[in-house]
Amino acid sequence: MFSFGYLRASIIYDYVAFWPISFVPLVIHFIVLQNDKRLYGLKFYSLIFTLFIFVFFPFLHLFKASFLPTYSIATEVNRLNQIKEKDLIFTLDTQGTVLLTSISGKGYMLDIINRPGTIGFPESIEVEIIEPKQILVREVNVDSLLKVAGWEVKLGDQNLWNINIFSLGSVLNFQNINLNNVSLSGTGEIYLDEIHEFKDFVLNGDFTVYVPSNLPLLVEGSAEVPDDWIEATIGYLSKTNQTYKVKIKVLNNSEVTFEDYEEQQ
Repeated sequence: MFSFGYLRASIIYDYVAFWPISFVPLVIHFIVLQNDKRLYGLKFYSLIFTLFIFVFFPFLHLFKASFLPTYSIATEVNRLNQIKEKDLIFTLDTQGTVLLTSISGKGYMLDIINRPGTIGFPESIEVEIIEPKQILVREVNVDSLLKVAGWEVKLGDQNLWNINIFSLGSVLNFQNINLNNVSLSGTGEIYLDEIHEFKDFVLNGDFTVYVPSNLPLLVEGSAEVPDDWIEATIGYLSKTNQTYKVKIKVLNNSEVTFEDYEEQQ
């Protein structure tokens, strides 16, 4: 399960913490096996019990059982409805994956992606001496067995966001998020909606951008677009019979593909 990316290595700590039920029955089994062949029942039940524990713990791990040492360390940053400012700058730089979605209210929430990886836990620093208020998200170093694949980010739908994110293999869903300026670097998938417009949107890296079929969009720079988009002197237009609402700029040496899709409401 660890090799396929489902189980964090920190389960070792959980087995050790519960050694009376994880290791002792196994030790008893091998001691009896070597010294007394008459105690077949004890050998059998001690082995079955130990195997059950070793199989059962991964399921507890996947469902974040609160009594396990792995989940005794706080990983969530919850600033939802605790920030009064509407305009916010959100800056994040990580070598891991980011799963970004909206959440109802003002503010934001951060948490880990509960899969094995090389990234520590998220920590936010709120800088209030500048306007708009800036939120810097950085990595807190943790033991190697506790490291994760990346972070979950939820942004309030009542704020106006200026976003600067570098991440790898991410899924950035901007549906129901009010955007002003956006700069994205790295790799991943991006989902837009047809309601919220933005002032400036810049891409640098390898991305697939999913565009609602009813969004009039201008793409400036080198990109791969659907066949029914038109190439004009100013860039690629997703709608030929409408004035574009928003513009996305693709920087040089980027590989960006745009695809039409039906937005999920």
